[in-house]
Amino acid sequence: LKPNSLLELAMYRRGAGPSWDTGGGHAQMGADFESTMQRIEAALRGAPRGVRVRGDLWAQRLSTLAGLRKEEFRRDRDAYAELLLECLEEGRWAAPFDRNPPHGPLPMLPKHIANSVRRRRSGPPGRAASPASEPSARRPRPRAPS
Repeated sequence: LKPNSLLELAMYRRGAGPSWDTGGGHAQMGADFESTMQRIEAALRGAPRGVRVRGDLWAQRLSTLAGLRKEEFRRDRDAYAELLLECLEEGRWAAPFDRNPPHGPLPMLPKHIANSVRRRRSGPPGRAASPASEPSARRPRPRAPS
């Protein structure tokens, strides 16, 4: 048996089968992570060697987190994966990917970074501004008595 991708390799090493995320209502979260990891692998195939080396290290590290059970950790893992994909697509490294992955457990992403990634992921591209931010929806400022 030869794994075809980093994700399959991580699942193989952990003894998990193709349906590694069977946590009931969390299947969509696992499917999103798997999809993101496949997109990362595709982006790495066409990347320059230097990008591929660091990207592969991070992808391997994130793949080892495929079987996480606790929702908070899965959300953070997914944010790491989305951020890695953004770095690969934009062609520049942002923290924490500007260094190789640390030894030991990955630290939680800072909240402002994780929230930013989640907002970009949940909002459709080209989302219209909210009605409150439209100029016609703003109330004129009251004038000071003269």
